[in-house]
Amino acid sequence: MIVLDDIIGLPWQLAEGLLRAANVPFTVSVGQNYNKFFKIDSDGYYVARITSNGTSYEVLLFHPMINSAFEKCKEVQYAETIIG
Repeated sequence: MIVLDDIIGLPWQLAEGLLRAANVPFTVSVGQNYNKFFKIDSDGYYVARITSNGTSYEVLLFHPMINSAFEKCKEVQYAETIIG
């Protein structure tokens, strides 16, 4: 049996297969990304939220953010040396 909370954060390609294999009724909506710091990947989705509407589940998807070189910023490296 699938625990729906366990698929939150998974890529949609994987989560969709798990939902279908478990015969879970669902609908899908895609959320709008408003992040202005990280670039957004236009390919693929991840599961952000699952809610029950009584008869089926609503799955909210978002495009993932692209990993940046944020950890290499001078400010971050300086903070890491201070914090230890």
